[in-house]
Amino acid sequence: ASSKYIEDNPLVRLLTQAPGVDPKRKLTRKDLEDAKQIVGKKCLIGLYRDVHGSLARFDRYFGWGLSKIMVDSSSNSTSTTGSGPTSASRERRGEYVRLNQIKQKQIAEVKRCRSNLAQSGDWWMIEMQKHKKLEHDSAEEILIEKSNVLDLKLYEHIELVYEAQGD
Repeated sequence: ASSKYIEDNPLVRLLTQAPGVDPKRKLTRKDLEDAKQIVGKKCLIGLYRDVHGSLARFDRYFGWGLSKIMVDSSSNSTSTTGSGPTSASRERRGEYVRLNQIKQKQIAEVKRCRSNLAQSGDWWMIEMQKHKKLEHDSAEEILIEKSNVLDLKLYEHIELVYEAQGD
């Protein structure tokens, strides 16, 4: 953390850095507040600690996979009027059964994909686990925390936004 090659508060910098501005300038409280505003207004938050909930949230928001399949499946209902099934209603029922089988396969595939992603994690998280863990309250950990105070405060805000978006 004391190396000239280590950037402090990379997330706040990423969110607030304007083109042409010195990338090594000292960040301010205003930069943190601007980053919080961006996160609160422009970001859909997902957290690795709740990967299943995050994937479900993305699914609902973007209309991907499981929620889209479920909505499409429920809209394929067949109702008949009159005294008994007609040839047309039997055809609709057969089509509904065929579509439902396809949808069930799609649902199983989405669930399998989600499970694989959640179990394996992404490449970065796997790579990070290969590195030496810092001792709690070690000199290195304290130095990293001191040089990333704004990112740590932003992350606390991100967790609050995550909870608020879940409502």
